[in-house]
Amino acid sequence: MQALKIITTVFNILFLFIIWFFVRGLSWSKKDDRFSIVGFGSMMLLYATNAFLIWWYGGL
Repeated sequence: MQALKIITTVFNILFLFIIWFFVRGLSWSKKDDRFSIVGFGSMMLLYATNAFLIWWYGGL
């Protein structure tokens, strides 16, 4: 089970960096970019929450 937690966390971090790569060129001042920023930001938050829940509540 520990190996699965580590593999999942590594992939979560990898996906966070991939998403961040695409978000860094977006600007809130451009109206068309706002939906992308919110959507990608939500995905980043979900991946971070997933890692948190795996490590702190995975034993329940």
